[in-house]
Amino acid sequence: MVPADPPPGWSESGFIFAQIQTGGTIIYCIDAETGEEQSLKNCDYGRGDQFIREGNRNERDAATIHAILASLSLDEI
Repeated sequence: MVPADPPPGWSESGFIFAQIQTGGTIIYCIDAETGEEQSLKNCDYGRGDQFIREGNRNERDAATIHAILASLSLDEI
């Protein structure tokens, strides 16, 4: 989540990270040049390759995480 109004001192790349557990996860990499799947060992984010995670998330847990993030106030850090 990127705050709409970040606190003073935050750079443009500032964000808040939250993770939701998934089941049945599949992880793979897509090569930026060919658009084809490649080994994770050769995945190069600097070249624009995409690290992909797919799985099933618990929607109740996801709603809770989203509610928590929406309720955060960054006025005082």
